[in-house]
Amino acid sequence: MPRKKMQVSFFGKNLVLSCLTILLMGLMLGAASFVVQDTILQQNLDEQARGFASYVKGEIDIADIKSAITQHDPKDPVQIKLTSQLDRMSKENPNIAQAYVFGSEMKNGNSNLTIALPTHVYEAGFKAGDFFEQAPQWVVAYEKLMQSKDAVNTGIYTDVYGTWVTILQPLMDENGNVIAIFGVDTNANIVDRGKQELFQWLGIGFLVSFILVFFLQYGFLRKFLSPLKDLVHVIGKMNEGHLDVSIQIKQNDELGQVADKVNGLINHWRTIIENVQKHAEHAATSAHELAEGAAQNTATLQQVTETIQDLKAGTDATSLSANENARAMAEMATGIQRIAESTSSVAESSLDMSKEAEKGTDSVQMVIDQMDSISRSVQISSSALGSLENSSKEIGHIVDVITEIASQTNLLALNAAIEAARAGEHGKGFAVVADEVRKLAEQSSKSTAQITLLIEEIQQEMGKAVQSMKQGTKEVETGIQVAKNAGDAFQHILNATQQVAEQVEDVSAVSEQMSASSQQVSATVTQLAAISQTSADQITDVAAASEEQLSSLQAISESAQRLNQMAQELRDTVNVFKV
Repeated sequence: MPRKKMQVSFFGKNLVLSCLTILLMGLMLGAASFVVQDTILQQNLDEQARGFASYVKGEIDIADIKSAITQHDPKDPVQIKLTSQLDRMSKENPNIAQAYVFGSEMKNGNSNLTIALPTHVYEAGFKAGDFFEQAPQWVVAYEKLMQSKDAVNTGIYTDVYGTWVTILQPLMDENGNVIAIFGVDTNANIVDRGKQELFQWLGIGFLVSFILVFFLQYGFLRKFLSPLKDLVHVIGKMNEGHLDVSIQIKQNDELGQVADKVNGLINHWRTIIENVQKHAEHAATSAHELAEGAAQNTATLQQVTETIQDLKAGTDATSLSANENARAMAEMATGIQRIAESTSSVAESSLDMSKEAEKGTDSVQMVIDQMDSISRSVQISSSALGSLENSSKEIGHIVDVITEIASQTNLLALNAAIEAARAGEHGKGFAVVADEVRKLAEQSSKSTAQITLLIEEIQQEMGKAVQSMKQGTKEVETGIQVAKNAGDAFQHILNATQQVAEQVEDVSAVSEQMSASSQQVSATVTQLAAISQTSADQITDVAAASEEQLSSLQAISESAQRLNQMAQELRDTVNVFKV
């Protein structure tokens, strides 16, 4: 699932940008102050050391230096004098860690002869006459001194004894030759402490300033950018369709101008939407009324068309029926004559039918008696099959018991074989018997399984037979009922044939009267057929015109429906806006 980017407000962006600007400026000012402070501290330290070295250099006697070059004994008066002078230098200026005098010649490129040392250096294990290994920065300053024959500064450097800034002053004889080097080591930790204190105070000052400026900037931006929230809120409401809002900004700057423009735009849109809503309501009402009227006219014309179609179908059917009736009446006259002739033979046939109906009634009674006997036999057979099915189920239970016994016997035989195997030679005979018992148990299991299959097949077949018996019983009962119904039918036939015989005589008389009337009806029906054909042709023309009118009205109704739908959609769209 992709991660959403964090949304930062315009106010937040401005506040963050302001804070970053303040932070960057603070860092730049801090770095500049740090560099300037470091430079000033080093310059002050260098100036103090140079001034002190120049001052002390004037107090050192060159003759004492020349003597100390060869006299290295600490008890020598010259060494005692020089040591006293060097000790006084450290006491008078706390920034001076130690002052010393080295030889002007370098051994192995980094070692000088120690000429005079202060007391605390002697106590540290150093002594005059030893060669002291110098730091690389000291060697570089020494080379510059030998070239310029003037005081040089080593800058800050660190060796195994501490962090120093060393001022080297050349000690020269009357010929201008450098015979020794006077050195002053100032403790450079003061620079580091100054840097650390400066860093702390800068940090505190920057933090306080940052917090103060942050809150000032926060209040200013909040006050300056707060109208943007109203502007965004109003635009959001406009986006949702609310045009009943406005921006209340009493500023004359660019934000105030934007607010005026947005308020003007809202008023313009509100006027347009109100007009559109008004016309949309009128259009929707008119379209709805038109659609309802068209629908009513369509329904009415549909009914008229259906009525005309029904009338046309009825007229066609009447015309066809009239023609058919004309032909039928002619045939009826002939048929009536034949009926009269056949009436006598029907009377004779009715008497014969009555006799046959009596015989049929007797035969049906015999069938009913025979079906009752068959039903009783089927019920007895079904009961016997049910008993046989129950017995087969009991046999199945017995076979299950035998199967379980055979399984247990097989398990016992297996256990006996294991025990016989443990007995070794003494259990061989018992193992043979156990094996035979196991084989008998397996044969018993197979036999009982076969018996089980046979019993299941027998049970299935008996189940089918029982079902067949039950079905047969139902069929026999149905047959009995059918036979009884047939007996009743034969009785009705017998009664009907007797009534037919009585009515045949009446039919003969009526047939003669019908023959005379049918001729008159035939003439009338022929005339009616001609009139029906003429009416059918006229109604066909009316039906065609009605269908054309219905098609036109349906098209008008569909257009009205579409217009109504469009008006409704327009009204719904416009109603989204709240004015």
